[in-house]
This record gives sequence, C-alpha cells and structure tokens, in this order.
Amino acid sequence: MSFCNYLNYRKPDIAGHFDLITKYEETQNIGFLKSKEYLNLSQKYITVATKFDVIFEVNTGAMARGLRTNPYPYENLLYALKKENAKLIISSDCHSMDKIDYFFDETKKMLKDIGFKYVYNLFNNEFKKDKL
Repeated sequence: MSFCNYLNYRKPDIAGHFDLITKYEETQNIGFLKSKEYLNLSQKYITVATKFDVIFEVNTGAMARGLRTNPYPYENLLYALKKENAKLIISSDCHSMDKIDYFFDETKKMLKDIGFKYVYNLFNNEFKKDKL
C-alpha cells in the first residue's frame, strides 16, 4: 500500500517519521537528500498529505542520539511543507526524561525562520496551535 493510499484508508492525525529513511544521511552519506527522484516523491506525498489535513512530525530524536545535526524532515523538505501550508508538531521521540524536549527551542527558531507561524501540540486530547 502506498503512502497516499494509506492516508486515504487510515486517515491518520499525524504523519510521523516522514523521512525516516534519511536518519543516517549525515553519518553514512547515503544520498537520498541529493536524489531528485527522492525529493520529487517526497513533494508528491507532502502535497497529498496536506489535502488530508495531516500534521507532520518534526522529530529531534536522531539528534538526541548523536546521529544528526538537524531534525527530520530535513530542511529542504520543511520548505516544501511550508509551501503546502502543512501543519507541524515537534517530537523528540524520546526514551529518556532528560531529552524530552531536546533541541526544541532551536527547532522552533528554524521553523520560524522558514516561515512557519505555528506548531501544534496535543492538549486535552485535542490538537491546539502554539505560536512560534
């Protein structure tokens, strides 16, 4: 089942780990982020997912584990998400209390610099806008 079909079938609230495939991009130089095919496919999925009103996760977990210097989705995909007026939520995918909000302030600044005005948070079982 493709990502687009999955969105139509499951109608998730959040698209988590959207570009998890790039998790080791910085440490192993795999090449996804330089691939036009990968970027075009990512753009296609971003366009479809925003039509389903999916919230995209911006994840700092790989940073907390020393695998990346930036959250994923990578910055070029964050610009694509901004172009589509995507909704975002920040997550650390944390497995320890001391890193529950790892690099959140810096991530919020980066998102604001890209042009995002809000991220979403889950509060009392509802997604609420949080101004950057």
